[in-house]
Amino acid sequence: MRDRPGTSIRYKTIDTIRWDGSPAQGGGILYRCKPMACATASVVMVQSSHAPTRNPDPTALRQAARLIPSQVQAANIMMTAAIEGGRKVQSLSSTATTIRSYQSIVSGSHIDIAGNPPTFQTRADVYMGLAFVQFTLSARDQTLVKRNMLAFIDSIEIADLAG
Repeated sequence: MRDRPGTSIRYKTIDTIRWDGSPAQGGGILYRCKPMACATASVVMVQSSHAPTRNPDPTALRQAARLIPSQVQAANIMMTAAIEGGRKVQSLSSTATTIRSYQSIVSGSHIDIAGNPPTFQTRADVYMGLAFVQFTLSARDQTLVKRNMLAFIDSIEIADLAG
């Protein structure tokens, strides 16, 4: 029997001592770090879908990455108007890069919500063969966000059969 072309993604078991996972609205899995298991409250959302292409053009990814700060600024203006200045989002970075040899876009933001400590959020859009996996991570400590991103990305096993 011959294997059909495609990409299979399997999530290895995440550290269940530290993380609780549950289905998220709109698909994907939402992981929350258990109380006292992380230095600050930490959340990771993992969503996967079909990629539009097996090999995204690096120039197109760079162009998309350059648009993200403007999109964050526009969303911030809309949100500020809607909730009367109670929330501010600032884009910190946005770059096309490679993660585990797969084309990716990684962007970071700083979120201030009135009455709460600031939060850092990182989003990694990873094109893994014919699969597209989006990681959205947030915590009050930027170093913890980066460490969690690497741990969750490393937890994925990928079988990619080219056609």
